[in-house]
Amino acid sequence: MPRWSLPRSVSLGVALAALGGLLVACADDIRDEAAIGENQGGVPEQREVDEPVEYRQRTLLGYDLPRAGEPGIADLIALMPAEAVGAGETDIWAAAGDAPPCPDPERVGILDDLPMTIEAVVTLHPRQYLKVPTCDQDERNYGSFVVEDDTGGIVVLRNSRVAEYTVGDRVRLTVRSMMFTFRSPSTRVVLAADVERVERPGAAREPVLFEDLDAPFSLDDITETRRISGLVVQRPNNTNFGEMLVADRLVEPPTDPVEPTAFCTETCPRRCIGNQCGGLCEDVCASICATGLSSGAELDGVVPVCWAVNVDQELQRRGFGPAAGSRVEVIGPVFDSFNLNLWVQRLGQVRVLDEQ
Repeated sequence: MPRWSLPRSVSLGVALAALGGLLVACADDIRDEAAIGENQGGVPEQREVDEPVEYRQRTLLGYDLPRAGEPGIADLIALMPAEAVGAGETDIWAAAGDAPPCPDPERVGILDDLPMTIEAVVTLHPRQYLKVPTCDQDERNYGSFVVEDDTGGIVVLRNSRVAEYTVGDRVRLTVRSMMFTFRSPSTRVVLAADVERVERPGAAREPVLFEDLDAPFSLDDITETRRISGLVVQRPNNTNFGEMLVADRLVEPPTDPVEPTAFCTETCPRRCIGNQCGGLCEDVCASICATGLSSGAELDGVVPVCWAVNVDQELQRRGFGPAAGSRVEVIGPVFDSFNLNLWVQRLGQVRVLDEQ
């Protein structure tokens, strides 16, 4: 078979032309880099992004949802038990034909009131990660979000983080099934629903409504948007699963410590854990009891109130985390995911008032 080749003179010409083109391209790149450096002022600068969320305090203002004669989120919640259920008992409720394929059919209850269609406002963007056991099989939900109306709020499980709606949008949900993620009313979620954004010609997104909270989180706060204010006593990081702890006050060791009373060493830890200070209780109570407190009345107003704030992984990757001792305001919905915590996804949910 013949071998085809260009004459040597032609090959040399092609090579020289290619080399010339490469040199011109390199010169162009050098000129472009110089121009870019000139236009940008040389050294790059790191800047924070505000990511604002429009929040308003809930007073007389409301979402005007549900509309008269239509069901609301409270009607959904009322379909589920008000108390925790035992292991093996029904913890999933679905419309006929929409039940998940559980190996144990006793785990699923069929409700004639489902599917139910409601309108609500999105108060947390669909990117919250939740791994929950469904029929004893762990399911990863990367795009969960929260909706609220004037009767309550609820978490909606969702796999995809791509959505045509975001915080402040009105959505219409046709709820087909619901569940407790860990057999407790504090873990109620919508398991499956059809969701569509409600178009409102000429109307902007809704402001998200919040209420101030100065007590520990409770069941009444679940999936409701709350604002807390205090001092950072634990920064979020990879080892604490992004949990930032905020306390309403700091407890300093006394300058003249005394021998702790038995009453204080027994009572303070219970008070402290009840106030959700968790792993901080040992140090907190050591300082409090070293002042010689000997009655419950003396502990009132001394034991701090703590709140756990779950900081989104994307914010952690960006290095977000106010320094310990900083005074902050934090706004977001509350949920029970291993413990009661407030969910934060955007910088606009945290306002640093006094940074250390």
